[in-house]
Order: sequence, then C-alpha cells, then structure tokens
Amino acid sequence: MIAYHFPPFAGSGTFRTLSWSRLLAKRGWDIAVLTVKNPQPPLDNHLLEEIPDSIRIQRTPCMNPMEGLSRIWIRNKSQSRDSVPLGNEHASSDEAKSLKDWLTWWLQIPDNRIGWLPFSLKKAVQVIKENKASLIYSTSPLTTAHLIALLT
Repeated sequence: MIAYHFPPFAGSGTFRTLSWSRLLAKRGWDIAVLTVKNPQPPLDNHLLEEIPDSIRIQRTPCMNPMEGLSRIWIRNKSQSRDSVPLGNEHASSDEAKSLKDWLTWWLQIPDNRIGWLPFSLKKAVQVIKENKASLIYSTSPLTTAHLIALLT
C-alpha cells in the first residue's frame, strides 16, 4: 500500500487506508505500507495502536520544495534590501511575488507533497522486490501516491 495519509496522521483519508490494511491483514494478506516519515498535523499517536503487528510499515521523508525556496527567498530579501534603488521597491516586490507564484504552481505538480517522490520511489522498489509483491494499492488524496505506484 502506498498512502501518504496513514497513522499517526489523523486526517479522514487515514481511516480508509487503516481500515483496508486491517481488513486485508485479517483475511490473510501480507501487507506492507509505504507512508511518510514526517506527516503534517493533525497527528494522533493513539492511531498507531490500531495497526496490527503483522503490517510492515516503511516510512520515508517528505521534503517540501517551497519551504526551501522560502528560506532562500527570505535570506536573499534581507540581504538585498539595502541594494534596491529608492522608488523601485514596489516593482521588485511585484516581480518577486509573480516569480514565487509561478514556482509554487510548477513545483507542486501533481500536489504539494511531490517532495515525497524521490525518497519513496527508491523504497517502494526495494519493498516490492524484497516481498515479491503482486499488487500495489495506492490511495489519494495526494496524487503523488499514485505517481509513486505508477513509476514503481
């Protein structure tokens, strides 16, 4: 199973995947779940207790490309504040906002967790080979999970 939303994440998509994994494990399926190591809130660690011991969970990091760009943007903005000519601050701000909006849109295709792909893809291939998996189940929201399944 490839699912971003899995305990301890406490969103609605979590409960669907958790229920399916529990049901399939109960019926004798050998389940491995690939999910994110650092989910965004809301989190509920009590949900971890509902996962059967037979389910193997593989967690990989998720990097948000926009967070890194925001840090760079803030650092560059503070360093270049003195170098902007008087009367031109508004134009620079508008251009920067347009660039940021454009980058935000392109760097978040198919969704804002695309930074999970490089970490999870390698792990997905490894888990499939090790377990001789015959079926990949991916779930959304977060189309990135489907992309990982497709590329695996």
